Amino acid sequence: FMRRCVLGLENEALTDPDLWLCTTCYSCTDRCPRDIAPTDVIMAMRNLAFKRDIVPKNFLQTVQLIYSSGHGVPNNDVNRAARTKLGLPADPPTTHSYPEFVKGIQKIIDHYGLKENADRILKGD
Repeated sequence: FMRRCVLGLENEALTDPDLWLCTTCYSCTDRCPRDIAPTDVIMAMRNLAFKRDIVPKNFLQTVQLIYSSGHGVPNNDVNRAARTKLGLPADPPTTHSYPEFVKGIQKIIDHYGLKENADRILKGD
């Protein structure tokens, strides 16, 4: 992926599925012997891909989940049971415990048009 970016192969880089495999842990940036920040390049390319509607369906569905619940992977009964068994509250101290904060998350997502674009792109499938 990085080689495609360096060589100016923009379309090839934007359509490369590897673009979406990065977990943004910054390990590559920490280890890069050339002081390049691949994570920053990947995030910039993802933003450009999003502007061109080149986004995997699962990422768009995650936007929708975050919009509705504040989580990309909402809590479920299996997870609640496991948390309870470990002596933890059934719901983590996130929007599951504080649903009033979902409106703030929605405001941020609305500001950038993420949900609207995700809905539009998914509807086109």
